[in-house]
Amino acid sequence: MSDASLEQQTPIIGRQAYYLSINHNRQLTHTTERKELTLTTPQRTRPPRQRLTPVSVENVRRILSTCHEDPKKQDLGDVVRVLANTGLRLGELRDLTWTRVDFANSRIVVDSSRTMSYRYVPIGPKTILALKARQDRQPASDFVFGEARHGIFNRALRQLHIVGKYLGAAPVSFHALRHTFASRLASAGMHAYFIMYILGYKACYSSLSRHFIPSVEQLDERDASTHPIEEF
Repeated sequence: MSDASLEQQTPIIGRQAYYLSINHNRQLTHTTERKELTLTTPQRTRPPRQRLTPVSVENVRRILSTCHEDPKKQDLGDVVRVLANTGLRLGELRDLTWTRVDFANSRIVVDSSRTMSYRYVPIGPKTILALKARQDRQPASDFVFGEARHGIFNRALRQLHIVGKYLGAAPVSFHALRHTFASRLASAGMHAYFIMYILGYKACYSSLSRHFIPSVEQLDERDASTHPIEEF
């Protein structure tokens, strides 16, 4: 029987009770459907964040040895060597110009457009030799890795993955080389204050500077004149 025919045969008071019962049943049905939907819908779980493992010293040397044997991997070898010896961010190295490489004082001047500041990163003899060799190969370019640096880095990244698999090494990335540099500095006994300054952690450096005695000028001079770890 339809709702309309029931409405005609039901007294007013009974009609009200009838509609109340219909609404109640609809609410129960809707609530039950929502509970079933909640129970049957799988919850999205975010996969655990994998901890980035530094590239071992042995694997860095093996990668550089492979690049030395293959002229097509010369750019990859230069990228790996500089990153592992300086801890620069990939973007900092990619956009590095020759005007910011201070060969006379054995350091790289890294500008930060975000904080409108700069820092000094010390470089040793092997890094200087690799950079000067690049400068001799492309004297007309303002950038250390040339005007086509984006293509160079994309190709170097593909080559790095291939070389890493060939050597049977753990997954290797350019950013992991920055962690390699930082861990080696810490193992050499360098204070966290200096490590964070060299790596460009501005917030941590500013916080520690309130409680640590050396000034920025002392820090620059001290770190630019000594390199506490053996270069690759």
